Amino acid sequence: MIVGVAKAGTTALFRHLAQSPIVYAHKAQEMSHFSSDVEYQRGWKDAVEKYFSGHQNEILLAKNVMQAYSRLAMERLKAQCPTVKCIIILRDPAERAYSAFHHARLRGVEDVENFEDALAREAERARTDPEFWESALYIKNSTYEEVLNNTLEIFGSQNVLVLFQDDYRRDARKQLGKVERFIGQRLFDTIDVNVDDHNRAARARYPWLSKYLYRFFKSKGLVRRTLKAILPHRLAVSLRLKVESFNRLEAAYPPLNIETAVRIRNQLKNDRDAIVRLVGYCPW
Repeated sequence: MIVGVAKAGTTALFRHLAQSPIVYAHKAQEMSHFSSDVEYQRGWKDAVEKYFSGHQNEILLAKNVMQAYSRLAMERLKAQCPTVKCIIILRDPAERAYSAFHHARLRGVEDVENFEDALAREAERARTDPEFWESALYIKNSTYEEVLNNTLEIFGSQNVLVLFQDDYRRDARKQLGKVERFIGQRLFDTIDVNVDDHNRAARARYPWLSKYLYRFFKSKGLVRRTLKAILPHRLAVSLRLKVESFNRLEAAYPPLNIETAVRIRNQLKNDRDAIVRLVGYCPW
């Protein structure tokens, strides 16, 4: 399972691994079984039917970019899948935070246009409604020491692989080779994996539609509960992806302000030192 972190190359890794003929990956963007109380209470059989219906003897591949931020979710994963192999990808915290800001704008989460203004609101958001603003807590989600400590403690270093986005962008095939050695399986012997499939920068075609969709999917209202009850999961996922794809326009982000980037890196210097201590390496 790819357990984190958001906007660090998890989608690219997931898509690349999913090309293997011996891997079965879910169609939903994220597997929320372990992080959702409601889903978890339905049991593992329900999760397999929802995310992996039709699988046979393939390796199951899952992804949830916020999984590792929740110790409870990680403990649930360990209890249900004690032999699971966990992969974490880390990214320069300033670049990750800035990319997450634009992604939050695309999804309708972020309601301010300026990155620095959004950073200034983080403490208030974390205090008032951390669940709603989960993906818009940019500094918190760019802080990795607790994520690494919890994952290594729960699963053991032999079951945790830490990659870095810088290395993955430089040589994806080499990093996929690390994954093969980590899980003890040759995944791509019979295919030439396409490593060009990366998420590209984008903005919302209709920002109002993004805001409506985000609030709808975060709601617990009657309409959403009714639709969840009557629509098969795969159909619901397909419809949501089609709407999100229609509302997505590829567009490069403006450059990150250098002073802001330096400030974030300085703020998280101790976190970087912790990464080096825990992993033995950090490229930024």
